[in-house]
Amino acid sequence: MTPEEIINKQTWEILQDIKEESLVPEEDGTFFYDTTRTVIAAGENSPSRERKFAIVRKLARDEKAIEIVEEIAPDWRGERNGFYLKVLQPQFDRVYEKYKKACDLTTYLKDYQEEMLKGDDNPSELYHMDGKKQTQKVSPIKHKGAMFPTGSGGGYYNRSHPIRPIKKQSAQEIVNGFSSSNYAFVLMVSEGILSASEFGSDGEANYQLQSAPGQLLMQERQLLSKFEELGLFRNLGEDGISAIAKLRDVDTVTIREIATEIKSRQLNPQAEPESKNEDLKTRQATTGQEIQWSGDFKWEGKRFVFGQYGNTGYFSSKDRKAMFEELVDAKGGWVTVKKLKAITKKGEDYVRPTLGQIERGLSKELRKFISIVSTEDDDMQPKPTEGSYRIKFSPKPL
Repeated sequence: MTPEEIINKQTWEILQDIKEESLVPEEDGTFFYDTTRTVIAAGENSPSRERKFAIVRKLARDEKAIEIVEEIAPDWRGERNGFYLKVLQPQFDRVYEKYKKACDLTTYLKDYQEEMLKGDDNPSELYHMDGKKQTQKVSPIKHKGAMFPTGSGGGYYNRSHPIRPIKKQSAQEIVNGFSSSNYAFVLMVSEGILSASEFGSDGEANYQLQSAPGQLLMQERQLLSKFEELGLFRNLGEDGISAIAKLRDVDTVTIREIATEIKSRQLNPQAEPESKNEDLKTRQATTGQEIQWSGDFKWEGKRFVFGQYGNTGYFSSKDRKAMFEELVDAKGGWVTVKKLKAITKKGEDYVRPTLGQIERGLSKELRKFISIVSTEDDDMQPKPTEGSYRIKFSPKPL
């Protein structure tokens, strides 16, 4: 991959992150883009934090696609960093589509196929980043990898040579490599592969990717790559039209054990091993008792300070601050979604994703000890029967 292709790919990933966050903005249209945000499995040439800062500034300066309202620069204390942004329409959509056509081969092949079926003698061409079309047409037969022998998709296997698997691991060791917040996603993909395998033969499976285009689809592809590295199958590639991955030598025994292990941990969170520091934020103390709310947790202006662990940063939205005030007033106890809806005068479709954004906006260091959990992923008693959230605090190790 050339340096230009690496930058274009990284810009496309960042644009998808920005678009996702922009769907739940503040009242003034701003939203926070967290440059420490990561996906479940880091892909090849994933942008560093410094590269993310450079690309966001370029999108604002050169592309005129976004406005930087405030920049939260990195510092040695590990506080959160990133940007408060606004998207500038219609330019943002133009830039988004430009990088999508250039970097998302699935979109290009779909457009190409549709135009060929219509009898278009001059179908879509791939784009350079300056918006100009390539001078040479890209034909499916020139792509690396074997063509699909059957089907109407006209797709191709996008990789001929499988990844060499790393050292064999048990299902428990594999699950230990994921944070508990990603268990549901890993389980969904695992069960999808098992289901597809039932209709295959000789260890083959045609796995239909389940996520909608965007960040989740990228994560699903990265998870497939991670599974392949673990030796769970060989991925011959993906049909660029239908998003169907051709898997061979599928290790259904280990994948089924992974699904069983995840279900067991979801039913009994206390049984999850203490092997990952990143999961510390979702655990209780070793005594089994919930840690008491510390006396040095307090408000300082429009930010909340969790003593020696760090602070939330400045709350620019009165609705976000009001919800967080309710949570900290409960001192680790449950607050119902119904109450948070009443405070903000907004629906559940605002409350739930906004709480997720607040948590993602915390610094990486603070998120090791502080998390916002729901009744779906935490069992502290007494547990309400209706949907609720609370702030969970785990002690800092000595």
